[in-house]
Amino acid sequence: EYVGVLQDESYLKSREFLYPQRFDTGHADASYDEKEVYMHSQHKYIMHLEPGLYLDARYKGNEMRFANHSCAPNCKMDRWKVKSKTRVGLYAIQDIKEGDELCFDYAWKSVAKKEYLTKCYCGSPNCRGSLEVGVRESSDDNENG
Repeated sequence: EYVGVLQDESYLKSREFLYPQRFDTGHADASYDEKEVYMHSQHKYIMHLEPGLYLDARYKGNEMRFANHSCAPNCKMDRWKVKSKTRVGLYAIQDIKEGDELCFDYAWKSVAKKEYLTKCYCGSPNCRGSLEVGVRESSDDNENG
């Protein structure tokens, strides 16, 4: 099970989400650039569950938050309700050998242009090149072809 704290849309705009270092360390130095620290952090454990609902595993997560992306995944995430609470689990979609990494397709929905995508490093033969799906053509691509 992917464990975290359920959050709504307002959380993504909150100081706690945007500036986690202040909440992680209690750092109060005015010269400390919190936004800069967050923007360069490579560890963001938030999953979009449905419109306006997110699961943030940064503080109260378990090992599932470390499951990586692959364009050729061996698992999938699935949601269900238990006593009206949303739960998320990672399920195998093929046989997995001992020692193989568990991975799933993040399939981030994108409204960004190609030049703003998150590069994928999965190395699978069918790698799409980014973590996002449904990518718009960039303005340069439209002009050249």
